[in-house]
Amino acid sequence: MGSRADRWDGFVEHVQSAPATLPADIRRSIFEAASGGATALPDDLGPFVDTVARHAHRVTDDQVATLTESRSEDEVFEATVVAAVGAADRRLRAVQRVLEERE
Repeated sequence: MGSRADRWDGFVEHVQSAPATLPADIRRSIFEAASGGATALPDDLGPFVDTVARHAHRVTDDQVATLTESRSEDEVFEATVVAAVGAADRRLRAVQRVLEERE
């Protein structure tokens, strides 16, 4: 079954590369941005990804409606999921660093 870390890494890879509506290169960029990396995102996705990654509770219906003017609902959903997983990964790795420092 693998370790918890291996299962998490497999999930992260799947979210970024599995067949989907949003191209894998864009999903990888979203993940990178949401997990704290410096990467370029398409102009329409940048602010949305930042909001999901840093303040998910502040995502508005207007933001989603604006995105669905240029992207499908599936693409917006996939971008949301990848951004949330990227943010979770950033937080998980931060906790792991703290725990390692304590040992």
